[in-house]
Formats: sequence, C-alpha cells, structure tokens
Amino acid sequence: MSLLGASSRNNSEPLVIIDGVAYESINEMRLLNPSDIQSMSFLKDGAAAIYGSRAAGGVVLITTKSGAKGRAKVEYSGSVSMKTVGLMPELMTLDRHNPLH
Repeated sequence: MSLLGASSRNNSEPLVIIDGVAYESINEMRLLNPSDIQSMSFLKDGAAAIYGSRAAGGVVLITTKSGAKGRAKVEYSGSVSMKTVGLMPELMTLDRHNPLH
C-alpha cells in the first residue's frame, strides 16, 4: 500500500522560489526569519511542471511580508554570556614578601 506523496522517485531537491526569485538550494530557506514569511506553498508533480526540469523535486513557493507605510520598526534579539575561571590562584605582587627567601 502506498500513499500519494509519501515517497518520490527522484532524489533531487525542490526548487525554492522566494518572492519570485529562484534559488539554487533549499539551504537558502535557513536565511529567512520565520516571522517575515507571509505564505508558503508546496507544488509537486503536475503543478510544478510549469517550472520545467529544475522542479523535478517539487517547488517551494515562499512569499515574504511587504513593508508598511509609516515609521520603521527595528527588532533585535541577542544574548550575552560571561565565563569566569574557577579556582584561580592568587598571584603575588612585587611588594609582597616571599616567605621562601
């Protein structure tokens, strides 16, 4: 028993099209911020045929959100960490007397 779409006869990657621009690899999708994606569609077999032989592995169509009029909105997300060494020996200064001499 086989489900339609459960397997594919070819091992090629899908053609990725972001805002009408075709990209060489599906790895380009990792550069997108998920919150910038407006819609995502997947085409396979006959529906993908309009894109020719490059779409043998299917097509991923991505549309990103467009900008709105008004003030620009900038968002930043970051993190900071600090590492300290445990059991750091106390170093002797020149003005301290060394009891071994």
